[in-house]
Amino acid sequence: STGRFIFVAGGGVLWQVKEPFANQVLVNNNTLTRWDGDGVPNRVELGQAPLFRALSEVFFATFTGDFDRLEETFDIEAGIDQSTWRLTLKAKNPNFSAIIPYVHLTGGHFLDQIVIAEGHGDQTQIIFLGTTSEKCEFGETEKGYFVQ
Repeated sequence: STGRFIFVAGGGVLWQVKEPFANQVLVNNNTLTRWDGDGVPNRVELGQAPLFRALSEVFFATFTGDFDRLEETFDIEAGIDQSTWRLTLKAKNPNFSAIIPYVHLTGGHFLDQIVIAEGHGDQTQIIFLGTTSEKCEFGETEKGYFVQ
């Protein structure tokens, strides 16, 4: 899929998938909200979805550089060479490890790639292209997502 991924410190992560089909998902500290094709929001409290809560904590801690938070849940292996850094986060909790044994992150100036290993052998790979740290201009629709 392709789309736009917006992280707003204190606001959450808005993932706007453009292709192969339009989809919007907002994850903040408490909820995961997905909008259907008609724009109707479907909210899930993260307390009801421990897997989503754990993944959101990984995203937030990674994007804010909160290693103390990451170390609560994961054993961390880190490395760096001249222009690239890498982190491998291995789940400490056996129940979580059965679902997501590890998350591997690589980057340079920004986070470039996340690989999420799943307990049954699949992997999810997220590649970030065109990453900036500039002020993000929101349209009215995007502003509405963050105030839901």
